[in-house]
Amino acid sequence: MATRSRPPVAPLATEYSPGANASAGRSGRLIALEALLLVVALPLALIVHAVRQALPGDIGVAKAVQTLLPIHWLSSPLQEMSVLGWPQYQTIVLVVILGALLLMRRRLGALCTALFVACADGTSYLANNIIQRPRPHAPGLFVDRQITNYFSFPSGHVVHFTLVCGFLVYLSLQPRSVPAWLKALRVFLVAWLVLMGVSRVLTGEHWPSDVLEGYLVGAFWLLIAAHAYRWVRQRWPRVAGHAEHADLQAA
Repeated sequence: MATRSRPPVAPLATEYSPGANASAGRSGRLIALEALLLVVALPLALIVHAVRQALPGDIGVAKAVQTLLPIHWLSSPLQEMSVLGWPQYQTIVLVVILGALLLMRRRLGALCTALFVACADGTSYLANNIIQRPRPHAPGLFVDRQITNYFSFPSGHVVHFTLVCGFLVYLSLQPRSVPAWLKALRVFLVAWLVLMGVSRVLTGEHWPSDVLEGYLVGAFWLLIAAHAYRWVRQRWPRVAGHAEHADLQAA
């Protein structure tokens, strides 16, 4: 009796999505960078909490930065920049930024900006009150104003603007077509972010290690904000605005 032969069974195909793998790779890199920032920021905070005074190199770097003070065309704008970083001005600037993002139909960008600015500023406030490092004071060190209602570590100005400027640069990288004004805005934002740290040391209101911690904390929340923005835009596209939908479709 003849037996009927069965057709060979094809092996199961393994599902492969280059886009998903690329996204997973980016997420892995972001998480690794976030962990690296914590590995540096937490020990620095513990050291400052134990010492609460200038760390080795703080006084020397601060005095080196303050050699710019006699160059008035450079030092005067930096001092004014430092003043504009105080909370009352930060709030005005933040409201303008959020309004502009909403007008540009970038609802998710506005939401993430507001949420993670609150996280970054809140972290700065808590660390400041836990560590309670006195403001800079040393022979020969210029101090623009004596601040008694807020401690020194970390620099709240630097934390805030690292998050705000960095996240705006990140948002500016999302559109496929980039107008010239947007490229100029990126340069301005990066310059503001960098010079804010210089201005805080120039005015004698922070030690360089305060500024370093400010950049670390701000960068940590910046990476989380970028991670969250990408994840929410892909997982819950209804939250995104019209322009953000267009970015996602063009990607």
